[in-house]
Amino acid sequence: DTFYYVELLGISVGGTRVPGVAASLFKLDQIGNGGVIIDSGTSVTRLIRPAYIAMRDAFRVGARTLKRAPDFSLFDTCFDLSNMNEVKVPTVVLHFREADVSLP
Repeated sequence: DTFYYVELLGISVGGTRVPGVAASLFKLDQIGNGGVIIDSGTSVTRLIRPAYIAMRDAFRVGARTLKRAPDFSLFDTCFDLSNMNEVKVPTVVLHFREADVSLP
């Protein structure tokens, strides 16, 4: 009752759909397991592990010119942006039913 479920169909990184990130990964089953919720009270996005790994790897490829920084806790895709005036990273888009959301 307290969650707002949405239908996530896939993810794109740098304008390309991420292989292996299918809508079936995010399906809500008959007893309430799975699904995707919007939690406006947190700044962290969490995905089912196979989807996260595929998206993370695609993002790392698109950001391969940036210097990696040590991982920190659950943040395993960190970059050292010191001494940089401008940074370009691949755009991440979440594809929902009837809406695509491009992350800033």
